Amino acid sequence: MKTKKNLLIFCLTLFLISCEERERVTYNLPNSKIEEVPFIPKPNSIQVGNNAFPFDINTRINVPEGDWAYTNVSKYLAKKLSELTGIDQDKLFSESTIDSRYIYFIPDSSMAQENYRLEINGDSVKVTSKNAE
Repeated sequence: MKTKKNLLIFCLTLFLISCEERERVTYNLPNSKIEEVPFIPKPNSIQVGNNAFPFDINTRINVPEGDWAYTNVSKYLAKKLSELTGIDQDKLFSESTIDSRYIYFIPDSSMAQENYRLEINGDSVKVTSKNAE
């Protein structure tokens, strides 16, 4: 009986700890006119929402495992982002944390060769294309 009581207390303690509310970080992001960004290649259409992706030391880049073309593209992106922000490019590929946000490269074989889809929201950026070429 004592073992069941101890187990119940332990489970209840774990539950209460896991329910602890974390302080939410807020960002003051600048307003931008996405329609004026010089994307290359130029998109066929842009749908503007009210999401923004804050880039900081919690950002991680995720590539399909074993895909060298996407790995090369992601390393190029990491280098450019590092030059712009001063964040070590190796940090962008390090282990995730509870606060991590991601830049994903996602292959989709059903897409036409030069098409891509760029989705931006508060916790991720998804770049979907047929391949990394």
